[in-house]
Amino acid sequence: MKIVNNLLVILFVLSYFNSFSQDVPYQLYQRDLEATDTKDALFNDKMLNVFFASEIGTAFAGSNNLSLQKFYASIDASDKSLSIGFNYDSRTKNKLQRLKYIHSGNFKIKSSNKFATLFDFSEEEAFQKNNIGFTYKFSIIGRGILNFKNTDGLDRKATIKRNRAKLYKEYNTVSDNAEELYVEMVEKEIKYIKANNLYNYQWNHWYSLEVYLPFGEKTYQVSPNITVEDKEHSFWEASVSLSANTMWEFSKGYSIFLKGLFNAKNNNNLLIENLSPNVFQTLETGFNNTSVITNTENIFIADYNPFVTPSILLEPAFFVNTNFGSFGFSPSVEFNFGTYDGINWKLGVPISLNDSEGKPKVNFEIQWKEIKTLNSNVHLIGLSTNFLFGDLIN
Repeated sequence: MKIVNNLLVILFVLSYFNSFSQDVPYQLYQRDLEATDTKDALFNDKMLNVFFASEIGTAFAGSNNLSLQKFYASIDASDKSLSIGFNYDSRTKNKLQRLKYIHSGNFKIKSSNKFATLFDFSEEEAFQKNNIGFTYKFSIIGRGILNFKNTDGLDRKATIKRNRAKLYKEYNTVSDNAEELYVEMVEKEIKYIKANNLYNYQWNHWYSLEVYLPFGEKTYQVSPNITVEDKEHSFWEASVSLSANTMWEFSKGYSIFLKGLFNAKNNNNLLIENLSPNVFQTLETGFNNTSVITNTENIFIADYNPFVTPSILLEPAFFVNTNFGSFGFSPSVEFNFGTYDGINWKLGVPISLNDSEGKPKVNFEIQWKEIKTLNSNVHLIGLSTNFLFGDLIN
């Protein structure tokens, strides 16, 4: 009998302490709300963490250039490349944590004739490292602002509080997975706020360091003229950039982005002039006096001049948002310094199409731009495209 009594005491104690490990979701929200630094705050910090993390990945990729997808693949028509990448952010697995930074990396494979070559076993060195490079980017995300100023006679705060009272009733249950239900309640509140345009605007900012490192070097066969024997030159097409971005997204359906970027890259006159090599063939007389091609060489007829080009890019962008995606206007100007000191500009109409989750998947831009070479100016009208395949692994 004594043993039975002891067991009952143990079970009572365990159940007592277990009740303390369980929480009511709405009480967690209210407790965090009371702990905020701002007096009479409308939202607690954890709700804002979820809100801004969800918004970071929905801005137009051409200006925003941030993603929270773990793994992705994309095709960029501008440089005929296929990229396979990953993202890792500071929140680990807890959505309630603030999004402070994102590590991003991708392997970029240059393609030709609609095929990205990794191995060519007809070559002496089968692994085509000249076609492959790796990009690493580290982005720091600022703390956003959600503005609820009543500019149109709508009492946004009162409407939000009425909806929250309903959520409090819905999530007024003791549960051992209260944290998960807490996130669910927050996401429902965010969905309600966005669906009913219950904020004036949101603002955020972020800063990125990006480095591109090719696995191998390009080789050029160059001769100043056809009477001089050609020489082989190696070129490592590396670059590094720093960028600062800020955005305003208004509930009335339009967005504003500002971007400033400093870039430094290895460069040369063959790239700036967009030169193509001349094809030279060696012929020998074969059977029945027929000519047989015994060797083919691609040789640039030019003086080869490598140099480093620092540049500054300024790009504002203005968007109108719809249920299907975004479209807008995006001018930019790029100032280059050093051996190549051309000033390039662009007038663009970016268009972004959303997936079923409302995030941009297909981005393209109709562009009119002027590109300066070392000797002339080139005007181009066309499309710049980027197709994002999305999650490779869920």
